[in-house]
Amino acid sequence: MGSLSVPDINYIEKSNHLAAKEVRWQVVVGRFILGFGSIEWFTFHMLSELPTERILESTMSLRFAQRLDMVIQLLQGKNIESELVDSAITLLEKARALSKVRNVIAHSPLFLNLFDDTVGVDLQYQISKFGEIEARLSIDDLERHCRDVEELDEQLYAIREKIDNAISRR
Repeated sequence: MGSLSVPDINYIEKSNHLAAKEVRWQVVVGRFILGFGSIEWFTFHMLSELPTERILESTMSLRFAQRLDMVIQLLQGKNIESELVDSAITLLEKARALSKVRNVIAHSPLFLNLFDDTVGVDLQYQISKFGEIEARLSIDDLERHCRDVEELDEQLYAIREKIDNAISRR
């Protein structure tokens, strides 16, 4: 689908104002969710193109992980170059891992967490799933995941074209 241009929000880094920091979170969360939407679209496209039967309507209500499993199964069943199938599956497994981040973002609030250690007290905003230390995302974590989603989106777009071409040649 292509990545979106990111507005310059570097001025927020220098600001200690709470509202400015919230804007940065909004931009980064929005980038991640929109980027992941493109990855979701890839699964729907594959479910409309890979099967010889019309199954897209029946698969619309499946959860993302179930659609991934179905796309992988359909790819493996097609007479397509194995290297192309393996590359697509590798990308889809990356999408599966990123879906866990998406779920943390979608189902967890943004908190101002207080960390007390031997050096002193630190206040950090984090998206945090209550009670799960592994399910915490700092703004830096989220920006890294945004880059991962945007890169994966580009890779899936490129491989979709190759898969479509391989299917049309059959």
